[in-house]
Amino acid sequence: MPRSRKKLTGITKKLVRTIIPLITIAIISMMSVNYATTKDALIESAGLALQKETSSNVNTIETFTESTLASLNRVYDTLNSVSFSSDKDKLAYLATTCDIRPEIPLGVYIADNTNYWMDPSGWQPDADYQVSEQSWYEEGLTHESFAFGEPYTDDSTDGYIVSATALLSSVNNVNTIVAADVELNTLSKDIADITVMDSGYCFLADTNTRKVLAHKDTSLIGASLSGNSGNAVLDAAAAMAGSTEYVMQTVEAEGETYMIAVQPVGNTDWILVSCIDEASVLAGLSKLLLFYIALSIVVILLAAIIISRLIYVTISPVKKLTATLSEITDGDFTAQIDIKGNDEISVMSRALAEFVEIMREVIGDIRAVSDQLNEKSDVSNSVSKSLTETASSQADSMGEMQVTIEQLANAVSEIAQNANSLAQAVNATTSYGNMAGEKINTTVSIAKDGHKDMDELKAAMDNIVSSIKEVRNAVTQVGESTESIHSIVNFIISIAEQTNLLSLNASIEAARAGDAGRGFAVVAGEIGTLAANSSKSAAEISGIIEKITLQVNDMISKTQDSVTYIEDNSSKINKAYITFGTIYDDISDTSSFLNEMLEKIQNVDQVACNMAALSEEQSASTEEILASTEILASASLQLSEESENVSGCADVVSDSAFTLAEHMRKFKI
Repeated sequence: MPRSRKKLTGITKKLVRTIIPLITIAIISMMSVNYATTKDALIESAGLALQKETSSNVNTIETFTESTLASLNRVYDTLNSVSFSSDKDKLAYLATTCDIRPEIPLGVYIADNTNYWMDPSGWQPDADYQVSEQSWYEEGLTHESFAFGEPYTDDSTDGYIVSATALLSSVNNVNTIVAADVELNTLSKDIADITVMDSGYCFLADTNTRKVLAHKDTSLIGASLSGNSGNAVLDAAAAMAGSTEYVMQTVEAEGETYMIAVQPVGNTDWILVSCIDEASVLAGLSKLLLFYIALSIVVILLAAIIISRLIYVTISPVKKLTATLSEITDGDFTAQIDIKGNDEISVMSRALAEFVEIMREVIGDIRAVSDQLNEKSDVSNSVSKSLTETASSQADSMGEMQVTIEQLANAVSEIAQNANSLAQAVNATTSYGNMAGEKINTTVSIAKDGHKDMDELKAAMDNIVSSIKEVRNAVTQVGESTESIHSIVNFIISIAEQTNLLSLNASIEAARAGDAGRGFAVVAGEIGTLAANSSKSAAEISGIIEKITLQVNDMISKTQDSVTYIEDNSSKINKAYITFGTIYDDISDTSSFLNEMLEKIQNVDQVACNMAALSEEQSASTEEILASTEILASASLQLSEESENVSGCADVVSDSAFTLAEHMRKFKI
């Protein structure tokens, strides 16, 4: 009867449920790493681009400052090299400087620490205005050529102005400074109009005054770079303003992340700060991420379809082999095994096919031996029963014959005792002689029947010896067959161990193959499980064979004991047969002697003498017959007991044959 099994879970489903999540995790991991790498690369590239664009804008500002200073230095050189005949001529020349650049509408003016003032715009300082106390004058004392000072706010326009000053001459503690007020409105507008990397902006600040000089947000012009203004960008610029190394930084402001780059402006104390929102830099990356997600979904679906198909094609032979193994486990050896290819599965299938073929032959042989053993056990059982009945009958006959012999012995004793008085009791002697003749005739008849029974007993014993030897040979053949089955089972276990080792090697190679070998590692694990099940089934068969072997060995031992007992009893019966023949001959002779005694009863004296001698001889013979009869009765009783032992052994053989036949009925061939 097939054993109940749990519902199987397909290897294909297991592998798909395992591999697809792994592929998904791998793709997500790769995508995350790629996203993070791309993000870092974009931020790094954006930072470089931001710094490069900042440098470009700084170059534009430096072009403005350098061209302005170059124009002013030409005026400075003229004033140093030309000797004007009068202040009027010098003022006229200074008037021409009002047109040298748009950002210097008031032209160049001259002043010294004596409050000397020459201004082509016509502006005159108040009486309390001290030139030497002005910051632009003090700055000019340190400049050998035109250079910018600190910016300041113009009261009339609220715009930023920066003074460009230079020391023109120093004679007798009179220091003459040449200066020009450079308006920064145009520069501020140009800076406010700059768009950094399509979405960012920049602003200009002075590191000395720590003020914002130009910004697209006009409300921030003049704001202080104090570091605690509440504006993260301004605070970051304030922190970077005092640094000698300008490195791009990232700051958080109002939930947004900004990238900031700072570059100093040459020939000034200014810095140009460029700022861009990181989200705008990563806008393209977000679209790329969506594309990656869509592509990953498509790849996962395609991978699921392809892997499912590949696993199905790979696992199909394993499923067939599993179904075949299930049938074989249920004892059905009629299953056919398809062998295709030359891989590990085909090697397993080929080995299993060879095993099934061998098991068919072995089970067929065991069935034949079992049937033969069953038949022989029936014959042995029948013979043992017949032997028991014959032995019982023989024992009864021996008992009756023993009683008769005892009576004969008593009669002979009486004859010997009364031989002296034979002459006085001729009539009685004649009567006794007739009675003795009748007794002898009865004894002869009983002895004849006993002789016939002994012939039958001897023939039956010979049949028992022959049958029990056949049983012993059949049981020996069963033992040899079980040994063959045990060898085959060991061969099966060896195949299972080799298959398990092969599965282990396949798992190791699959582990070395990495992700590509994960599917095959699961297949190798299932093959190892099948090998373990095969080994377990072989072990169960081995257990059954061992039980049968123990029963057969026990049966062989009991059969051998029966053979020994029967052979011993056979020799005793032969001896009894010979003894009984001697008894039969003696009784026949006694009958002849009595007949002669009756014929010669007339010669009483001679007969009496002869009778006395014969009586003595007959008494001795009778005692010998009685002793032989007792031995024969004892042998018959022992034969009866041994027959019962043979019957018990025959029952054991019959039960073992039935058990073996029941085991063999479980298999189909």
